[in-house]
Amino acid sequence: MNACAGLISPNRHLVLAVLLIVGGFSLPAQAATDPTSTRAWLLRAEIVTSRSLDVDTDAGQLGGDYYAPPTLSPTLSLTRLLSPSWAIQLSGGVSTTAVHLKDTFFGDIDAGEVTTAAVMASLQYYLPTSSPLRPYLGAGAAYAWPLDVSPSEGIGAFKVNTLLIPVAQLGLDYHLGVAWSVGLSATYLFVPVQRYSGDGFDVEVDLDQLALGAGIGYRF
Repeated sequence: MNACAGLISPNRHLVLAVLLIVGGFSLPAQAATDPTSTRAWLLRAEIVTSRSLDVDTDAGQLGGDYYAPPTLSPTLSLTRLLSPSWAIQLSGGVSTTAVHLKDTFFGDIDAGEVTTAAVMASLQYYLPTSSPLRPYLGAGAAYAWPLDVSPSEGIGAFKVNTLLIPVAQLGLDYHLGVAWSVGLSATYLFVPVQRYSGDGFDVEVDLDQLALGAGIGYRF
């Protein structure tokens, strides 16, 4: 996904934002978890920070290791609540990643920036609870494709392949009433091999990605 990589500082701000939002609302708990509610859709906006994990780089004779700094980007999702326990979610977003190669034959290389769009579909299971605090698990897939590739000065044009990415989710929603909620989410992306290829530039990267998000939701 873009889905479709320095997390400590951004995460602290995300958690603080959620706590401040929670403190500003009252909580009709019974209404928030009422399974007979006719509000079957949930629109959620999140700020997501993501980082790369278990990075394995094949840069041929150039050598070196791929590195992309952590990203921070907005995402939007729409969830259809099928029952008190089951839901289907569709989400998407756009992010820009700086691509670096460290310790190559020519030293560290700033290859450029890649702007990627990603959409993700997942099936979610909400654990049974009568509390306004509702944890859930999810599994699905994301599709990510490059929108723009901007090589750095001195770097030739290169291409980035599209990706179909299996994902696993863990989340927590806190209902503030019948309509509003806040939440935290963690998404693990099992990213297939990604290839950066161009004139004199051919690198394959195998990695996973962890995306942590915090946001607010509206049920209608």
